[in-house]
Amino acid sequence: MLVNMVSKTFFLMFFIFFFIISCKKKSDEVNPVITVTSPLSNSLIDLPNSIRVSGSANDNSKLKRLEINVVDVNLSPVSTKTSIELSTSQYFFDELILLNDPLIESGSYYIHLKASDQNNNFSSVFVEIQISGIQRVFKGLYFITVENGTSNLYSLDSIGGFALEKSITGNFQKAVANSRHQYFFIGTDQIGSSFEIENFSEIWEIPSYQTPYPFFSGLSLSESRDNLNIAFGDGVFRSFNKNGQIINTIYANAQEWFGEFYLDESYYVSEVFANVMNRFIVLFFSNSGIENQRIQIDSDIVKIIKYASGQYIVISEFQSRLKISYFDSYTNSLVQDLEISNCIFHEAIYNNGELHLATNLGLYRYNTLTKVLALVFSQHPVQNIIYEELDDLFLFSSGNQILGYQQGSVPNILYDVNDSIKKLMLIYNK
Repeated sequence: MLVNMVSKTFFLMFFIFFFIISCKKKSDEVNPVITVTSPLSNSLIDLPNSIRVSGSANDNSKLKRLEINVVDVNLSPVSTKTSIELSTSQYFFDELILLNDPLIESGSYYIHLKASDQNNNFSSVFVEIQISGIQRVFKGLYFITVENGTSNLYSLDSIGGFALEKSITGNFQKAVANSRHQYFFIGTDQIGSSFEIENFSEIWEIPSYQTPYPFFSGLSLSESRDNLNIAFGDGVFRSFNKNGQIINTIYANAQEWFGEFYLDESYYVSEVFANVMNRFIVLFFSNSGIENQRIQIDSDIVKIIKYASGQYIVISEFQSRLKISYFDSYTNSLVQDLEISNCIFHEAIYNNGELHLATNLGLYRYNTLTKVLALVFSQHPVQNIIYEELDDLFLFSSGNQILGYQQGSVPNILYDVNDSIKKLMLIYNK
């Protein structure tokens, strides 16, 4: 009985002590004070640049830490955080914050300063600044050739000289240049390799394995250019980030495979086929991979291009007949618009209402509004076409020649190289 009373008394004393301690207020509840003298509010900063951040932090006791960085309007950091450990009541700071990322867009940003003291009181200050981002500039033109089972990447200079930059084992299948994250990806029948643009060192690779169809059956960048999307010959679609990490996977149904595709913000629009006769345009939810709808098509899809929200240009081939159709995902309907006989497709781009087609018959330009089809270049087959937006210049390859033209002009030869060109690619600084 005595033990029980002692136990209860101890518990009561402990509870009273804990209650008193928990109710006791901190002896220091004063937040630090931050004063910023530089930069002034709404200062204009041209990138690349270093921003000098000066001022002082004060506290009634002792400061513990000062943190400085630059954030966007969503408070996401766009610079490396500077963190300074402190043990004084007053600190005068004068720090340089480097901003040289070409992906920082022009607009409003904030210098964010946060000071905390030894009792974990803290204050934050935001100084608005205006940033003028690094302008987009053209860095280089590259092309791929194949020789003795090896795919070779060359760079071209302004006077027509070219240099071998990288060799990849295997015969070329697909490739893309990502200017946003400054890397190339080249897929062959033996390997997929991603490597940096500046020094061409490998970042990551995808070893090939046995598939019933070409290993890399489809390849594209996401609209944001953050992710690389690949349809594989075994009926699997994967998205990779810039470091080669798989961030999304979609599987085709049993005994079905993926062909050409377009990855929209919410949907993955793809050709899906079971055999030569059974082909479909299928809409998948891009996050879950669940099929949303499908519609049958009577020919092999060679290109899917988005031209409006939920609407796509579908280019397909059947027995040397090239077809241009429009697919409306809202109504799940497919309407044929144009057919070109004895025509074999190689590549296409869509720009300002006009579709440019690289074919065995040459280079076509088709106005999707007026329905006028014009043969721009007919001397030789055209294998590739790309658009250099800064100079408003179309570049295309025919055999071992690279030609260029602007709207209303006659194509002219820009470069002669040693071998047939499999792929043309442009690189910008961002």
